[in-house]
Amino acid sequence: MSSLHKSVRKALGFSTLLGGALLLGGCGGGGSGPSVPATPVPTTAPGTLLADEFNSGSLDGKRWTVLGSTLNIQRTQMGNTPSFAQDSDGTRYMRVKLDSYLPTPSVRDGNSLEFLGTEVGGTMRFARGNGVSFESRMRLSAPNQAGMVAAMFLYSEKGIYGGTPPLLLDEIDHELLTTPLNSGSPYTWTNIYNDFILHQPGQGSGDSYVNNPTKTEGLPEPIIATFNPSGWNTYRIEWKAGSVQWFINDTLIRTDTSARVPDDALGVRFNIWAASAPPTGWAAAFSDTLKAATSAADNKTYSLDVDWIHVKSLDGSAATTSPLVFSAPRTSGAPMAGYKGK
Repeated sequence: MSSLHKSVRKALGFSTLLGGALLLGGCGGGGSGPSVPATPVPTTAPGTLLADEFNSGSLDGKRWTVLGSTLNIQRTQMGNTPSFAQDSDGTRYMRVKLDSYLPTPSVRDGNSLEFLGTEVGGTMRFARGNGVSFESRMRLSAPNQAGMVAAMFLYSEKGIYGGTPPLLLDEIDHELLTTPLNSGSPYTWTNIYNDFILHQPGQGSGDSYVNNPTKTEGLPEPIIATFNPSGWNTYRIEWKAGSVQWFINDTLIRTDTSARVPDDALGVRFNIWAASAPPTGWAAAFSDTLKAATSAADNKTYSLDVDWIHVKSLDGSAATTSPLVFSAPRTSGAPMAGYKGK
């Protein structure tokens, strides 16, 4: 979600893309460590459902949209817009940004909003069919700063927030937590959700994030030898009937074959946000070294850089797609109990 649900989202309505085309920046500043070599996105390969190299300097409005300021995750108000940059080697990419300065801080859902984050969402959902692969090449611009969560994740929801049937979500996450990445035992994080009931009116605190063998499980994944958070890495999720597998740089890091495997069509998203401290936040992701700025002049920008995304059916067929539909904006919400225990 992204781990979307470390605190309940206030609303899930998409915003319009702000400001039209976003200009291509100059040289990007994304770290100096070893990287996985770039692989051209096979846009015409059999079974390709989505391929975008983010080379044009703007988002393709038919494929992507940006979530607006009605969405908040822990310390972060969303609504920031991505920018586009180019490295000295010619690599062009999208920058999903987190700004430490929020012009109008506020309190929402028990959290003090101090940061301005970005979430970019695909406009289509992909049915599982005989299996679908979602793969992206990404890096963190400042992995040495603890307190942030950045992700590529798959998401869909159904039902009615506070109604009958209640709002349920399916989700599969590849997450980067910069706090453990700077620890003595670094790890990345993977999540999975199936028909998970969010905290909402009439549902109490919703489903539990812990000890929930049929609904969700989040796990730390030890760092593999080829992984360097400041360099380019490829992240892949292979979603099949009865199984989900997560890969980093083509190395399998987790397999789940439980009832938690989602069965609803899923869309792809990218985001970056700042974690809150317990009890309303996520202890493993929070760091008090990530400071909010009090003026625009003191703003610091962090980013998840995305070189490309490729979605394909695993058997080469043309999987079923559908528009990504969201529930009505939520008018209330509170942090979820339980996740702070992870």
